[in-house]
Amino acid sequence: PPPPPPRDSIRRQRQMCIRDRRKIVDAVGDIEGLEMMGKAQINMLALRATDFNIFPLADEMKRRGWFIQPQFGFANSSENMHLSVGYHNAHQVDDFVRDLRAVTSAVRAEQQGKPRFVMPEELRDFIVNSGPEVMDQLGDILGSDGSSLPDKMEEINNMLNQLPADSREMLLGEFVNRLYNPDVH
Repeated sequence: PPPPPPRDSIRRQRQMCIRDRRKIVDAVGDIEGLEMMGKAQINMLALRATDFNIFPLADEMKRRGWFIQPQFGFANSSENMHLSVGYHNAHQVDDFVRDLRAVTSAVRAEQQGKPRFVMPEELRDFIVNSGPEVMDQLGDILGSDGSSLPDKMEEINNMLNQLPADSREMLLGEFVNRLYNPDVH
């Protein structure tokens, strides 16, 4: 194996990650409609929307080449997005912040005056009271038969966010099973 990098190289990388984490935290503080969750002390960050649905933000950032992990609400934590800042992406932080500002503004503007998605109670009950075979019936709603990923995840994320955690786990597990074993279903 190659020799480990010199200590000063590791120190510079660490300082770069801290600097860029601060850039993102400061930018989020200035972007209307976004806020940090918790106090960002490491390179793992979580941010949430204060007045709009955050899931389309993840789709639009992905369209621009950024992969931010959406996370569903659970217990006292609202739905949010996770991202990490590392040496491998530190050189792109200014571009990321620029896109985050623009996309947040556009997504918020698009949602103004529109009602939030509320899953029909009958659909929620149907899913909650079903097993993995429910994926067969959800194909039209999800825009996928479970053997490929859709281009946009907003609708799926909105639906999953309104289900109990055990139902989400069941659906996501079945989706992954179908994704990697499409001939079984």
